[in-house]
Amino acid sequence: MGCCDGDEKDENSARRNKKHANHKDFKETSDRFCTDIICLIIWIVCMIAMIVIAGYALANGNLDYISYPVDYLDQFCGKTGGVANRHKIFYPQLDKDIQDSLPLLLTGIGILSFRPYGLCVTDCPETFSLADPIAYGGPTYPGANPNASETNTFYNLRKTATVLDYCLPTTQTIPAMERKLCGVPNCTDPVLNASIMALGGTLSCATIDATPSVSTAWEVSPAEENLCKFLVVEKLAATFVPPDYTDETGPWEQTFATFVTGTQDFFHEVWKYRAQCGIMGFAAPFAIGFVWFLLLFLFAGLLVALALIVALLSLVGSCFYLYAKAGLFDVNDIIPGINGTLDNALQPDENRTAYIVFSVLATIGLLLFLIFLAIARHNIWRCIAIVRETTKVFYSIPLLAAYPLVPITFNILLVFYTVLISAFIWTGEQTSWDALHTAVLNLNSTAGDDFLDELGTISANNRKIALLVIHIVGCIWIFWFANACAYTTYAGVGARWFFSHENGVLGVRFFFGFGTILDSAWCVISRHLGTMAFGSAIMTIITLIRLIFEYIDQKTKDLQADNKLLSLVMCCIKCCLNCVYQTIKSITEYGYIFTAVEGKNFCSSCWSTFELASRNPSQVLINRMVGAILEVMIEFSIPIACSLLGFAWCDSVGSTKPIWPAVFIFITSFTISSGVGDVFRCMIDTIYLCAWKDMHTNNPPFFMSESLQSGFGIEQEASPEEVKLNRDVSSSEPPRIEPQPGTPVPGSRYSASC
Repeated sequence: MGCCDGDEKDENSARRNKKHANHKDFKETSDRFCTDIICLIIWIVCMIAMIVIAGYALANGNLDYISYPVDYLDQFCGKTGGVANRHKIFYPQLDKDIQDSLPLLLTGIGILSFRPYGLCVTDCPETFSLADPIAYGGPTYPGANPNASETNTFYNLRKTATVLDYCLPTTQTIPAMERKLCGVPNCTDPVLNASIMALGGTLSCATIDATPSVSTAWEVSPAEENLCKFLVVEKLAATFVPPDYTDETGPWEQTFATFVTGTQDFFHEVWKYRAQCGIMGFAAPFAIGFVWFLLLFLFAGLLVALALIVALLSLVGSCFYLYAKAGLFDVNDIIPGINGTLDNALQPDENRTAYIVFSVLATIGLLLFLIFLAIARHNIWRCIAIVRETTKVFYSIPLLAAYPLVPITFNILLVFYTVLISAFIWTGEQTSWDALHTAVLNLNSTAGDDFLDELGTISANNRKIALLVIHIVGCIWIFWFANACAYTTYAGVGARWFFSHENGVLGVRFFFGFGTILDSAWCVISRHLGTMAFGSAIMTIITLIRLIFEYIDQKTKDLQADNKLLSLVMCCIKCCLNCVYQTIKSITEYGYIFTAVEGKNFCSSCWSTFELASRNPSQVLINRMVGAILEVMIEFSIPIACSLLGFAWCDSVGSTKPIWPAVFIFITSFTISSGVGDVFRCMIDTIYLCAWKDMHTNNPPFFMSESLQSGFGIEQEASPEEVKLNRDVSSSEPPRIEPQPGTPVPGSRYSASC
């Protein structure tokens, strides 16, 4: 019996291997051809141009303006002449400089030319001292003209923090006075006066500058404390400011100092509790992510229902907000006793007409969503099965959850590269800070006009602008290209798992699925880089269009404030652009999945996407909606949980400001959870696409697991001989449409009911 079983297993395995070898739903890397070669050639040419621009920038850029602080005499601290041994820079009148340059700073790009009055120093002033002040600058400063009347001497009036080589002001208050005050009994009480006189003292009412309306309190000496029923301690702190300090200019430096102090505390606390930050910020997100996958496997129906309820409540909340802003009801009638910020936010707006229009559209959207849920109830059950099946991928290939660290790391390096080369380009051919300052002003005012007028003979400044624009556009293309490669790799891993996990032909190879991920990545690199270049170019174009419109929107803020119609038009255009962006992004992502599964080029993959969406619009919409909501839930629940646990941990081990480690943990865990959520959403679409192809190619489905078939309402009751007959017949038949609920398939006892 055992020998017979073994022969039967070998025969079934051989039949499955043969079936998989002839299967057209998924192509092995060896069976694929390079796709979109022309796009790949264009991308390579652009990358060569990027390398040339980077080389030109490195050869001509003067990075000293970024590497070294520059004092008011245009000397590089730590490098130039008399200040070569003074590596740090101190800003003695930062508040005044901010106030003088405020119009330029408010233009946005003008911040590049902000140059406060700086003095090179050996060490940053640590604190303020009235008894032993330290003088800075003056006629003896290296390079200063000793006979110039504008050569000023400054004294430090703030404690500073050293950030790189910059002495930045921090907040500091010095204790000035402390006294005890009594409120009960008051200073006019005759019994109290008699008691104090008996002690040999006199009683007088105290003047309290912080609360001048209080005139009945009195200052308490140690011998008089037992006479007071309500005793408080008043502590005053002093802040010393320069003689030209005003209430208009002072807050600017104070705000900056508060920011520097908070930043200093942030890095100090994060470094001090780096072990807690590392565990909760990097390791914990993956652990909680797998807990999420377990919950989705066990309670997929409940969580999918919760996701749809969240979407429904979001629409209801939008309608409620728009009704209130349109003045269709009084919010106090709905929520009695409401006040504060929420009440102000829900007050009717001046432009009621626009809000009435939006409220009508929101109501229509809410009704359509309810109708859609009623019609697509069968698709919801399928989505639950897909979500549950998706979780199996991560337990079979655990490294897939950590793979997003690769594109995340690449994107961080890309940002660093973009900023570095931009700095080299921007400082190219500059011989002084004044020239750099002039270049910024030209860019902020007439750069566009000058550039158009001088296309024939491009000046040095316009050439710099052109190179900078090309560099930034190229970096945006690289960003989308890298994300396209990563997304297609995710989809390839999911497809390999789907078409192999039942029969073991491909298998999930060594080290937690590392081999499968490597196979998928190599397939993208060796066959489909042209398709990645095509899709990323489209995403780059739509991104540039949105950026240009955002620039126009910022430049017309004043006009929009005076013209409500223009503001409404700009809002509608932004909304339409966002819809176009999301649509194109969804199509390209599905196109990448088709490329990962079938090896098609970009245009063919997008056409297959339209075919899939037209045949199963409700299922595609449900999957995308549920996937997006679950992605958001994963992305935010993980960092919130990690940051709360990190806060409690750091607080328990003695941190005085555990909020800063918690902030760091939230940022890092959110970055990781965003990548995990992106992979999860990709897996939902990939599993659905593979299941859809399996159902349309094989009768009955060959690769769908029993649990997934059950979730799709597929009942398999045919005998082994009938199954074999149906599979042989299906290989010569054209793809069939997806079976409708309760419709039997001819030739077998196969039925689908959702």
